[in-house]
Order: sequence, then C-alpha cells, then structure tokens
Amino acid sequence: MHLRTAYAAMAVFLFSSETPLFAHDNFRVIGIVTKAEKVSIEVKTRANNLIAVQIDKETEFFRDKQKVNQAEVKVGRTVVVDAYGDDYEDLLALQVRLVPAIPASSSP
Repeated sequence: MHLRTAYAAMAVFLFSSETPLFAHDNFRVIGIVTKAEKVSIEVKTRANNLIAVQIDKETEFFRDKQKVNQAEVKVGRTVVVDAYGDDYEDLLALQVRLVPAIPASSSP
C-alpha cells in the first residue's frame, strides 16, 4: 500500500510541475557571420568568441522586419540570432535577423 501511495505522489509531482522537465534556455547571439552553411552558421561576437548555431527548417530569417531566404545570410553580415539550447555549445536558431553593421566602440 505504501508503494502505491509513493507512485501516486510521484505522478502528481511530475505531471503538475509548472516548469517543463527538459527546459532549454534562451540565448541571443549578436555579431558577424564567419561561416554560413545550410545547417549552421558561426558568429563572431564583439568579445571575439566564435559561436556555432544550428539551423533547421523552423528557423526564420528576417531583414528590416521582412522574411528573407536563408541565402541572405553570408559571411561578413551582421546578425542577431535568437536561439535556445542548454548552453553556448548547443544552440538551435529560432530566428536570424540581418541588421546593419554595428559600429566599433570608440574610447574617449
């Protein structure tokens, strides 16, 4: 009888949780495209980090709030990538926005 109660309590906990058990975090990557392939892009950030982001059939591409084809994403273009994953080593792009080049910061 105690085992059945334990299973019932565990089922209530698992199915009533407000947060998903396998949640991913949201990430935003801003920088310049250094590699553009059909299934991924690589972005160099202002901190000189190279971040690879996977692309799938659900990834959307925009420029000036208008949808564009993935072919618009080319090496040297500045992008803002909204992605999700477990960390920066495991990202899947939800949306890639082509934006004007970000000017270099000037020191006073």
